[in-house]
Amino acid sequence: ERRSSGCQFYIVWGEQYNDSKMNQLDRQCEMQALNSTFSALAAQHRDEILQLRRDRNREGLMELQQQLEAEANAIVVEKGLGRMPKERKEAYKTVGGTPFLDGQYTVFGETEEGLDVVEKIQNAGTDEADRPLEDIKILSMTIID
Repeated sequence: ERRSSGCQFYIVWGEQYNDSKMNQLDRQCEMQALNSTFSALAAQHRDEILQLRRDRNREGLMELQQQLEAEANAIVVEKGLGRMPKERKEAYKTVGGTPFLDGQYTVFGETEEGLDVVEKIQNAGTDEADRPLEDIKILSMTIID
């Protein structure tokens, strides 16, 4: 179960999404739902899969794979997984956001002023892991209730 980290956080400069980007995002969400559903089903059939591998039964493995793919598709369609609600789509189009973080991390604040500083952080050089080349420290902040 993913939860927000107690020691690291994101400062996000979200973007607005047009129809083309929203369609692409929808396809990605659907593929993620299919992959995670298939993986869960495969885990339930782990012993059977291992036995088919030990027996070198490729035909049996292919049949089971096709069966699990069909089950995963049916579950995704039945439960509406991978479909982004219309309200969220509209928010991405009008307000913007960062979809890859949604549902994964907790939003705990918003920058009300000092966006120039956020922009400088956004434009800082990063390494291949997207970590800043030089540490960026927050020296002070104010929490508003």
